[in-house]
Amino acid sequence: MDKQIISDILVAAFEGGSNYWLDKVEIVPPTPATAEFASDVPGLGGFLDLHFEGQIRCLDGTMMEKGIEAAAKLRGLTVERFYDEHDADAADLALQMAVLGEVVYG
Repeated sequence: MDKQIISDILVAAFEGGSNYWLDKVEIVPPTPATAEFASDVPGLGGFLDLHFEGQIRCLDGTMMEKGIEAAAKLRGLTVERFYDEHDADAADLALQMAVLGEVVYG
């Protein structure tokens, strides 16, 4: 999956889709050299720690790919169409599927 898809969906999640349950996002060192933002890190082979409800879960690109694929399937869409039509709610769905394996919030 293209790293831009992962980054764009994470931007939508971090900037509005998931901020009602996600407390903090931290980059796990070392940061990939070309990462400009935290949302770039998983697609470039790095890791993020996601903090919520007293828990910390690690997120990588493979997890995010699986989350996007699962979210697209839940919506009856291809990954490409899911990406083309994604909004903050869709991004939240993808992130929850990636990190939690199911929709827990919202």
